[in-house]
Amino acid sequence: MHKLRVAFSGGGTGGHIYPLIAVATETQILAAEEHLEIDMRYFGSPKQYRETLEENGVSISSITESKIRRYFDLRNLIDIPKFVFSLIQALWGLYWFMPDVVFSKGGPGAMAVVLAAAFYKIPIYVHESDSRPSLTSLSSARFANKIFLAFKEAAPYFSGTDGQKIVFSGNPLRRQLFTNLMASDSAKTFFGFDRNLPLVVVMGGSQGSTRINDFVLLSLPRLLQKYQVLHQVGDNNYDEYESEVAPILSGLPYEIQQRYRFTPFFKSELKDVMTAADLIVSRSGSALFEIAAFGKPSILIPLPEAASNHQEENAKVYAASGACDIMTEKDFSPETFLMKVENIVDNPDVREQMAAQARLFGKRDAALIISQEIVKLANNDQG
Repeated sequence: MHKLRVAFSGGGTGGHIYPLIAVATETQILAAEEHLEIDMRYFGSPKQYRETLEENGVSISSITESKIRRYFDLRNLIDIPKFVFSLIQALWGLYWFMPDVVFSKGGPGAMAVVLAAAFYKIPIYVHESDSRPSLTSLSSARFANKIFLAFKEAAPYFSGTDGQKIVFSGNPLRRQLFTNLMASDSAKTFFGFDRNLPLVVVMGGSQGSTRINDFVLLSLPRLLQKYQVLHQVGDNNYDEYESEVAPILSGLPYEIQQRYRFTPFFKSELKDVMTAADLIVSRSGSALFEIAAFGKPSILIPLPEAASNHQEENAKVYAASGACDIMTEKDFSPETFLMKVENIVDNPDVREQMAAQARLFGKRDAALIISQEIVKLANNDQG
C-alpha cells in the first residue's frame, strides 16, 4: 500500500493552523477511501496549537519562526539570521520525511519550508486567504504547483503565474463546524439567553482585541437596552476586562445584566455561537469566512496594523457584495455603532439580504477541494 506523506506549514496563529487542520481532516478521509496510508507532519512553530494539531493526526517538526519584512526594520537584523537557521532546519526535516507534497498556508516560518521543498523538487501547494496576498504567498508562488485562493480578487497579483495553477477554493473550514447544528433558538438557550431577543456576537480575533473590548464597554449600557450580547474578549484580556465591566453591569437592572455574557475564547462551541447570532461584530481576518459560511450579517472592524492593510481590503471586497457593513476604529463611537446595529437587526429585509450575500460568498467545501488535489497528486505518482 502506498503511503501518502503530506507536509504542512504556516504561521502559528489560528488563522493559519485551523485551515491546515481542515485540509488535514479531509485528506485523511479521502486517503482512507482510496486505501492510502497517510503520514502528516507540520513544519513550523505551533505555539499553543501543538496539542490541537496532534489530536487531528498531524505530528510536529519544529522550525524556528522568522519574518523578513519588505521595509527597513531593525528586527530584520535578528530575523535574517533566524531565517537562515530555519532554512537549515527545514532542509534537514524534509530530507528525513520526504513528503509527496508541501501545503503552505503562509505566515512567519512558511517560506523556509517552501524553499527547502523547492530544493528537493517536492510539489508545493500554496493557499492565500486575503484579497491582497502576503509577501510570503507571492514569493512562494514562484515555486508553487498550485495556488489556492480565498478571494478571486487576489488572482491579478499572481499575473505572472500560469493561470492553470490558480484555483479559487475559498478558505478551508473544519467540517466539525457544520455537523450536529442546533436551531438558532436552541443555541441562544444553550448560552443562557432569551430566545426571543436578538443576539449580537462580538469577536476580536483569536487573541481578542483590547480596543474592541474598550469600545464595547462604552456601548454596553445602550446596547443592552434592546439586544443581548455574547462577547469574546481574549484569553490575555479576560481578567482585566472582568474588573472593568463589573461596575458597569452592577449599575444596570438585574434583568438587563442577564443579557450579557463574556468569555475568553470561542473554540469547540464556535458553531453554536455562529448559529445563535443574529449579527456578528468581528475583525476581518479568518473569521470572515466562518461568518460567510454560516450566512450571518456582520459589522467588520478591520485591524489597522494588519500586514499590507489586508483586513481592510478583505472587508471592502466583502462589503461590496452587500454581505456586511464596515466600521473603522477611527469611527468608534457608541452612537455610530448603535445606529449600524439597529440598521441591520431592526430591519428584516436588510438582515436577510446580508445573510443571502454572505451565503453566496461562503464556500464550505474549500478544504475538500484542496485535499482532492493532494490525493490526486499521490495517485498520479503511484500510477
